[in-house]
Amino acid sequence: MTGEETLEEVLRSARDRRELILEFQKVISGKLSWFISDGESSYQPQVVEELLETFASVFQLPMEAVSPLREVITGLDLRELPKGEFPIASSPYTEEELRMLLFVLARPYFLSLNGGSKADASWEGGRCPVCGSAASVASLDEGRRSLHCPYCEAAGEFRRTGCPFCLEEDTSKITILEVEGEGGIRIDTCDSCKSYIKTMKGGLSGQTAGEADLMSLHLDIIAQQRGYRRPAPNPLGMVRMIEIE
Repeated sequence: MTGEETLEEVLRSARDRRELILEFQKVISGKLSWFISDGESSYQPQVVEELLETFASVFQLPMEAVSPLREVITGLDLRELPKGEFPIASSPYTEEELRMLLFVLARPYFLSLNGGSKADASWEGGRCPVCGSAASVASLDEGRRSLHCPYCEAAGEFRRTGCPFCLEEDTSKITILEVEGEGGIRIDTCDSCKSYIKTMKGGLSGQTAGEADLMSLHLDIIAQQRGYRRPAPNPLGMVRMIEIE
């Protein structure tokens, strides 16, 4: 959020666009199923064109708005993205926006890793045991706390208290923010690493972790306004990015 935008403006934009983000993920995952083969972990030029054309079509953007990403994406080793490593290139996008776009475009590859089948894998190290990503959301179900990967959708149990990012265990440095009108979701913040994670208090309630994440963008705004950062890819970066034409 820039200094010129109000909370209400960003929140309205987030609500207007999250359905398009979900639609893009659905469309591109189906169209690129033919790419996921032979253990490849990078997009070749013809796949990049399909990605960019689909993105521009779904969000009703001119191709020139997304064409600067062609060079960045082509041949990029997607396995490096969950580690927070990605190329810095000259483009009209901020680092956060570029990180979010690369995350969305890489989803077909990571979902092919079958992370969703590894529901019992341990997250005790604070990273996805399948692809190495930080968690996007947490969920509580019958007293168990699980972390969910934004890339491959692997999920696994993590200890009930403590920061899943820096592994801080001192409860005096962990704060739970309850938001009025949001009885099913809370924000867990850590003052040691200044990070936060959204927690679904009754489990995911039939949603995927990605859907639950996008449907609660307003809580990201609240946490980030208070100075906390999101270690996982930030959907708000996508919301701002697609306003560029």
